[in-house]
Amino acid sequence: MSSLLRNISPFHYLNLVIEQDGGLGYIFSPVGSGKTQLLSHLGLYYTLDSHVVLHISLTQTIQKLREMYEQSFSELLKIAEIEENAQDRKNIEKNRLLHAHLNADFSIEDLKTKLSMFHTLLDFSPAVILIDDYPI
Repeated sequence: MSSLLRNISPFHYLNLVIEQDGGLGYIFSPVGSGKTQLLSHLGLYYTLDSHVVLHISLTQTIQKLREMYEQSFSELLKIAEIEENAQDRKNIEKNRLLHAHLNADFSIEDLKTKLSMFHTLLDFSPAVILIDDYPI
């Protein structure tokens, strides 16, 4: 079922590839324009494709991020006209880590520290890292 949901996602049409190391992408737009929702949908797309995703928000709580992922997942299910599948839910939860780094400066060193901690404590090594609301 995951392949059906991935194919319905608008990201499927962009032919996004993460097999190469060192890729970097960014999104610039005003506050309130939907960047967090876009990143949540992108994170969902990758988790459904069995890639491990770390989504760090510098302004949103984990609860808010989770709600955005749920909204994206519900919309994909609705468009596909299918019921939720336990395996898809398991893949999403297994392949995704949401983290809030609120009201504090965030640097590459902070990211390295967090990645090391997540790897050591959780055996979690993401293929995709989404950093939401990083100041320009």
